[in-house]
Amino acid sequence: MKKLFLQVLFTLFSIQIIAQADTIFYNPNWQPCSKDTAHFYRPLPFEKVGELFLIQDYYINGNLQFKGYSIHPDREVFQGTNTWFFPNGKKKQEVEYKNRRRDGNFITYHPDGSINTSCIYKNNRPWEGDFQQDYYSAQGHRMGYHNFSSEVQRYKKGKMVYEFSRYENSKQLAFEVFHDIKKHNYSFKILSKRWN
Repeated sequence: MKKLFLQVLFTLFSIQIIAQADTIFYNPNWQPCSKDTAHFYRPLPFEKVGELFLIQDYYINGNLQFKGYSIHPDREVFQGTNTWFFPNGKKKQEVEYKNRRRDGNFITYHPDGSINTSCIYKNNRPWEGDFQQDYYSAQGHRMGYHNFSSEVQRYKKGKMVYEFSRYENSKQLAFEVFHDIKKHNYSFKILSKRWN
């Protein structure tokens, strides 16, 4: 009986060690690190769902940061709908992948859950609609560039026809650019004296 008890105890202890080894911890730059300095973590192995493998990443507080699918059992080779989340649990970005490339809807969201921009991708390139790539810190705060919150680019049939940017924490336009596809040129218009 004592031998059986020790075997069960050893098995449970081994499972605990294996479970700890099956989690990768990441720093704010998504580089592997120790649990003490982690901002994100990823449980392994990926769960098999049909022909795909489910990837789920979490903020260190346990909230979901990413949910998506890979065609590979231990790498990110995206397929299907992949969704990133803000720390508050609301969607940040939703992207469709086909044959490892962006192909379909590419939607970005504001932290309150409302849609920011919506674009259709074809063969890994923006095709139709407004495309905006915001940059967020590990804490979910948008990081601007030259005091701009982001640049929005409008596409029609794979060609950029318009782009603009607003100032950080403002709805005031900083600049806009109109692209003339037929003449292969553009006009740049500064809309505020703040842009220096």
